[in-house]
Amino acid sequence: VIVSDWYIANPYKTGVAWTSALEVAVRAFSLFWTLNFYLAAPNPTPHTVHLLLKLLYMSGRFINENLSIYFSPYNHLIGEVAALFLIGYLFPGFQDAQQWQDSAWELLIEQVDKQFHKDGGTVEQATFYHHFTLGFYLQCVAMVRINNGRVPASLTDYIERALEFSMSLTRPDGTLPWIGD
Repeated sequence: VIVSDWYIANPYKTGVAWTSALEVAVRAFSLFWTLNFYLAAPNPTPHTVHLLLKLLYMSGRFINENLSIYFSPYNHLIGEVAALFLIGYLFPGFQDAQQWQDSAWELLIEQVDKQFHKDGGTVEQATFYHHFTLGFYLQCVAMVRINNGRVPASLTDYIERALEFSMSLTRPDGTLPWIGD
């Protein structure tokens, strides 16, 4: 019921739910989990499964058409590209899935040196955005590795430095300082 109600109240490309490609991307990550948990629950209905898949497909279309290449080409772009990659990767039966997967993976690789300094810190110089960006990269790389795919050394080098940067920032009690916005 919740998914149906949301779908009816938020028509594709209409209203606040369809104004930010990053918000659509973050919602897609939630939809991945929702679909998996729903399929593991007793008696999932075909209608709800279809609706979740439809929302993921529409998210992929929207993200692909609205990438933040010129506006906020940092955490926004990486979040969008990561979601687009995973939609294409996880749902190869979707129309355009292979194109989404290939172009998004290429952008993730191409962008990594624009997202992180050589020391591993994010170019946005804020702890939250550092982990936001790093988390998107980690999810995509994990998916590729889990499925025995190849991850370029240039990408893993930046990710390893970003993880080391995170470890260096972490206080003994496990918290992080709030740096930046």
